[in-house]
Amino acid sequence: FWLFLVFALLLVHGPWSTVHSPAHACGHEGTYAGLGYTQLIQFSPDHQLVAAGGTSPRINWSTRWGTHLRVGHDFCQSRWGFEVPFSLDRQRLNRNEFIHQIGIDANAIYHILETEGGIDFYWIGGTGLNFTTEGAVSNNTGATGINLNFGPGFQYFVKQAKPNVAIGLAVPVKYTLYFGNNLSGNKRTSVIGLPIRVGFSVGF
Repeated sequence: FWLFLVFALLLVHGPWSTVHSPAHACGHEGTYAGLGYTQLIQFSPDHQLVAAGGTSPRINWSTRWGTHLRVGHDFCQSRWGFEVPFSLDRQRLNRNEFIHQIGIDANAIYHILETEGGIDFYWIGGTGLNFTTEGAVSNNTGATGINLNFGPGFQYFVKQAKPNVAIGLAVPVKYTLYFGNNLSGNKRTSVIGLPIRVGFSVGF
């Protein structure tokens, strides 16, 4: 996050780039839709549910592939926008089964700055729901969770005129609390995730 802020400040004050006024730092300036690839990295401090007398190792998540679709709207003259991302991520759980994680979020977006050259830095944050599928082992590890997420985003407008086109990267930190499952012994499982999202978006 600190590196992100330093880079943004350099763009604002550096002699090599002219930035829009605050009223014009507004991303797509209207409705947009995007698609891309996700690499979801996860960690849980909780331990696996095991039979009585057995050892209880930590829950293990191994990242595989993922994808995301997002729709949103940027309000010109305000710096603010909102975004609804849908995600599907493949994970290997506890080294013995593959599962899918499905997510839908409702996020606010705040555009920090936007250069005349088409570079846009922003913050994204919000909440949503996550779902894990059961997997091949029928052990009630399918779960529903509530998440909070916050982090930086960056996009570059390769075409600034409408319909405008941007390529970008977003790396929010996501905390999810799963409940009513056997992911862990206490049926309340905390998961910290880092979805690295690379993709493109088109504004209309």
